[in-house]
Amino acid sequence: MASILVVEDDPTIRELVRLHLASASYDVITAVDGLQGLQYAVTNRPDVIVSDVQMPNMDGFGMLAAVRANEQTSSIPVIFLTALDDRENFRKSMNLGADDFLTKPVKRADLLNAITGRLKRVEGLRQSGLLPQVAIADAGSEGAALATADRVNAVTSANRVLTTGVSAPKVRNRRGLDFRDRLSLDVDERSPPDSGTISDRENVVGTVLFADIRNFTTVSEILTAEQTVEFLNAFFGQACEPILDQGGWIVKFLGDGLVAMFDGRTGGPNHAERALKAAVLMVVAAHRFKPWIKEKFPKHQLPEFAIGVGVHTGNVSVCRMGSGAASETTVIGDTVNIASRLEGKTKELGWSIVASKGTATSAGHRFIPGKSGQLTVKGRTGTVDIVEIAGLTARPGADTQFYDMVGAAIAANTAVITSAHKSAMGSQQRMNSISGEVTRNMPINVEGYSLVKKLGEGGMSEVFLAEELATHAQHVLKMLPIAADGDPVGGEMMDRFLQEFALVSQIDHPNVARIHHQGFTEHHAYIAMEYFPGGDLRELIARGIAPDVAVAILLQIAGALTACHAQGIVHRDMKPDNVMIRADGSLGLADFGIAKQLDSNFNRTKHGEVFGTPYYLAPEQALGLPVDQRTDIYSLGVLFFEMLTCRRPFQADNAQALMYQHVNAPIPRLPAGLEVYQGVVDKMMAKKPVDRFENANQLIEYIIGSGLARGA
Repeated sequence: MASILVVEDDPTIRELVRLHLASASYDVITAVDGLQGLQYAVTNRPDVIVSDVQMPNMDGFGMLAAVRANEQTSSIPVIFLTALDDRENFRKSMNLGADDFLTKPVKRADLLNAITGRLKRVEGLRQSGLLPQVAIADAGSEGAALATADRVNAVTSANRVLTTGVSAPKVRNRRGLDFRDRLSLDVDERSPPDSGTISDRENVVGTVLFADIRNFTTVSEILTAEQTVEFLNAFFGQACEPILDQGGWIVKFLGDGLVAMFDGRTGGPNHAERALKAAVLMVVAAHRFKPWIKEKFPKHQLPEFAIGVGVHTGNVSVCRMGSGAASETTVIGDTVNIASRLEGKTKELGWSIVASKGTATSAGHRFIPGKSGQLTVKGRTGTVDIVEIAGLTARPGADTQFYDMVGAAIAANTAVITSAHKSAMGSQQRMNSISGEVTRNMPINVEGYSLVKKLGEGGMSEVFLAEELATHAQHVLKMLPIAADGDPVGGEMMDRFLQEFALVSQIDHPNVARIHHQGFTEHHAYIAMEYFPGGDLRELIARGIAPDVAVAILLQIAGALTACHAQGIVHRDMKPDNVMIRADGSLGLADFGIAKQLDSNFNRTKHGEVFGTPYYLAPEQALGLPVDQRTDIYSLGVLFFEMLTCRRPFQADNAQALMYQHVNAPIPRLPAGLEVYQGVVDKMMAKKPVDRFENANQLIEYIIGSGLARGA
């Protein structure tokens, strides 16, 4: 009997997959995250691993990298599960050596077919190929980092992967091994300190560098998966040279980006100078990479190539997780978080390199500053002073030609970023500022789609069922008209419309409605979303719901909220109309039009401002007070009461009376026969947030632990 290890943090999905496999007579082991999954893989040696991609502690990518790096587990087939059937996750999965890729909610037949196929191919797995030791050039010359283009692209090993994120891309070596070969890369002499010099957690002062390719989503949509990997391998082979030459080490690769660390142990004492020098030379490498792109993909209309780099200095915790071949070194802490935010700011500011002022000061006077400003960072009471790095001055007596080239490369890279930013902002500003009469009756033509029928409208938006011409898949298009020559449509309404796409795009969960993309026509802004042929939960409530089915629905919605809240997103409009039903009966939480991201200043709620539907408002919403994840739990409690009884807990003739009841009226009692659910309703609908479940995970654990889910 074959054994299957299932790694999934969502208890509902984990149990569903376990039942699928157990019903086919497989021996099933389950783990709640990648770290536990890795431990079980080493201990139990399963025949196949089925793993979610996004999980706490260690995600699927980190676990896969560690599995591949361990001789005892390297040949175990790994099948990834994800809520998004997209090219990005496919590329990451195959890049790491995954064997298959299934979309959640996974169907039993698809899962069993994948398992059968992997088991048949286990005996045919190829043995790993080895890459030669990387030769490191003398870091004394600032131009040396770019003078060795023929060096092998091996810059990191799989056991240097962060516990979250993606490992190094599988590189093509001189023997022609492609990205699907399992490569065991030699650790070069500038890898992080070995296990003999680092404890489980060591605090050091260092400089962290984040770098990312601009417009890479568009690149990955145009190229095939294999071409995308070749693209990344070629670029990282050049871009990582400056990091290594400046005495840094690659912490991890993040798909189209990377994280690097510089400190006093892996190079000279001035790690800030070395990190900024590496950042400058990486931009030069990106500029020199453009001819390769044009030569390799002459017929592809790829966006202009550019990168963004963020650099920050401070206290860093260097941690080692696991042991032996499965050990992983990572960096964590406030410094890492700020460096990441600085890199993300490059796109908005239109700068190539964003450094904290402290880093720039520590690095010395040779770095040419550009613009400056301040950045608000989540979890900090103050702001971080930031500065643009625009170039590098020559050493006394040095030839200035190289430094002129550096400045020109940074300027060209900055121009690409600025152009893309202005283009994106121009579209939004045009929609927000053009005065004119709203053209709701304008013909709607959306490139790539054929409109099938109108599904409804609300406020200023309209919703259509549409067919994607390329795939014949049915999507829902939510359309907001753009003003022409009268009163403008835009401002806060357009901001919220665009925010909905930005928020939901961050969430990867099978019980959250999938948003495919966002775009503009001549007269409309639109969001293309998943189509739910089963309607919404209100229709289901009207027909009556059995208590065990209501509990099953509650678990699915709570799972969706867990994913939302993990991203700092509060839905704020939990109601049956926003819980949609797929053809297979699974649910998807939808309509994030008034959702709120807790760490964002965007659409900051004013004091006394009320959002949401009165029947489902939490007391703090009714009072216009700050909201958090417990606000959604209250509204979910109202929804659960309605599922059980087919009536809302509070009734009134006007919104003010309803809000008064939410704040002051006692929680209604469930009718006879449903008393067993009163405890969970009371806990969810407690008047004070502090008396409710702390989070949706706690709610799920309570339901499962109390036995309420046995019939679900």
